Amino acid sequence: MKKLILLILCAATFAFADDAKRGPEQLVLAFMRDYMAWNDRSYLASKGNHSQAVNRKIESDYQALLRKYCRPDFSGEPIAYGSESSHDPAKEKIVSVSIASSSAVVATQHTGDTGFVADYEYQFVFTKGRWYLEQVYYVDEGKKYPGL
Repeated sequence: MKKLILLILCAATFAFADDAKRGPEQLVLAFMRDYMAWNDRSYLASKGNHSQAVNRKIESDYQALLRKYCRPDFSGEPIAYGSESSHDPAKEKIVSVSIASSSAVVATQHTGDTGFVADYEYQFVFTKGRWYLEQVYYVDEGKKYPGL
């Protein structure tokens, strides 16, 4: 049993080390996959069941998602999920990457099932040896709306 726990801790340490080595573009792709998985689980769990326990689990899972990509003190917007995820690596493509010394912006376009195209801007900061997601903006007619 002790060997199993040690193995799990080592695997978690290596996984975090891999995250620390990722650049903004790779983090966006990983975030899209993780966000979509969270969205789909949340939508299915809440379908016909809006109990406090289900809502707490959805919120807890969202906070875990934020902790994986954002700084520990990050406080996000209220959660939102639906039948079609806002972020999906099969439907959202990276259109540009701009990296300065300690900040980066990754612009994407998401084409939904109905053909609607949504523009997003992922903003990162480099601190303490790794990139952290600061915000994901929905961009519409030059205006940015926080969505993380």
